[in-house]
Amino acid sequence: MQVNLMPGLVPLIVLILGLIISLIYYWVRRYPERYAITRFLHRNKAQLLLSTLCFILLGLVLIPVIFIPVPYGHSAVIWARFQGGTLMNVHLDEGTLLVMPWDRVYIYSTQYKVLEHEFEAATKNGLSIRINTVIRYRVKESTLSHLHVNVGEDYVNRLLLPEIGSRARIEIAKHTAEEVYATQRLDVQNKISKSLQGDVGLSGQSTCMNKNKNVDVNCKSSDYIELQEFLIREIVLPEGIHEAIVRKIEKTYLRDEYETRIEIATKEADRKLEEARGIAGFQEIVKKGISETYLRWRGIEATLDLAKSNNAKVVVIGGGRDGLPIILNTESTHSVQNDNSNLEKALNDKTKIQNAVQVVKGVTSKVKGDDQQVKKDVKADDERVIQFN
Repeated sequence: MQVNLMPGLVPLIVLILGLIISLIYYWVRRYPERYAITRFLHRNKAQLLLSTLCFILLGLVLIPVIFIPVPYGHSAVIWARFQGGTLMNVHLDEGTLLVMPWDRVYIYSTQYKVLEHEFEAATKNGLSIRINTVIRYRVKESTLSHLHVNVGEDYVNRLLLPEIGSRARIEIAKHTAEEVYATQRLDVQNKISKSLQGDVGLSGQSTCMNKNKNVDVNCKSSDYIELQEFLIREIVLPEGIHEAIVRKIEKTYLRDEYETRIEIATKEADRKLEEARGIAGFQEIVKKGISETYLRWRGIEATLDLAKSNNAKVVVIGGGRDGLPIILNTESTHSVQNDNSNLEKALNDKTKIQNAVQVVKGVTSKVKGDDQQVKKDVKADDERVIQFN
């Protein structure tokens, strides 16, 4: 029988019974001879007090046996001594159970549990490895009584772990150590989980219900336990094998890196070759249609575009050797003033040089005139000397 009692109700009942007994005792002491019942109680108060104490002690002893609390997330199976043992197809949910003292109540958790276990298995090439697994499972309420009768409370070691270990060993024996450790680890895990669907109830569906929605006696393990997830947390290999596999994987990735580098270098060489071919073809095509005059005109257009920019600059038309304009960029007003002063100084120097050149030319012409006069005088003197002789 299942009843729902408020927390603290049993101590309250005991307190009320104690108050009633205390009032009766006070009544007997206060009015000892007024009523027949008081006279009876007064004459037999020792026996009544002793009997009351015995009942109280008996109640205190039987209350934990009669009222059984079932916590949340749990279900209970009752073993009735005079009703044929375990009550099949019956499971009691959370709450407080009222049972006979000679019956037994077994409480099972129906919450999801996480179990960590290590299995030993042999690979395809005969190498012994250890697999650390994580298993998430729970029992099914519909078949809880049959699980209790057929397997018992130690169902994890009797039913769950042997089934999972067997399936894991069978699947690992199909692969090498390298596949299990590195390349096909997730695939192995998924195959083990898939193989457990029909044996340990990974799908969570019960298959042993009859037409009357009662549980048959002959149930499979998949009808007892719902396995939600099977995960491989770690694979432990012998030390030498582990290092060898790691080195092999490193070399494999290094080889892939070199192959990628070679492929990139080949692609780059092809790209440069195609680029060179394109440039050569462009030059062949353009060389026939571009003249010096056209290039000079394009240079003048580019110079005009640059001259339209916002920064200060001086454009000298026809100042270059090839006749292209010269752009003198000035960053600030101060630099412009400096350039102007330098230009004025250069003009002054040019004027001075021109004046000096004129003076030199005048002196040179005067010297030439004096020289000619001297030559004439010398010639006249020579003629006079000749006449005198």
